[in-house]
Amino acid sequence: MSRGRLGGWAPSNALRACHTCHEWITTHPQLGEAGGWALGSDADPTTSPVFLLHPYPGWFLIEDELDDGGDHLVREYPGRLDAPQLPPGRVAQWAA
Repeated sequence: MSRGRLGGWAPSNALRACHTCHEWITTHPQLGEAGGWALGSDADPTTSPVFLLHPYPGWFLIEDELDDGGDHLVREYPGRLDAPQLPPGRVAQWAA
């Protein structure tokens, strides 16, 4: 959730994205929300699943904790098998 949507900083509310992917999410808000990469102002990032390719393709919940290396802790989100439309040419970069 962006600061413009009243989102504060927390590990669960932050994804790494290159400039091109960030621009794609911003210019395709419905697709960004469908993938969990952009959240509405009423969404809770700790309970909103996000599609990631790492550690393996699937839907995950991002925890509000970081591991010792500063990376997000994620857990699988059961029940969703569909994959959203990914930004073209950037598939390998979708990781928490």
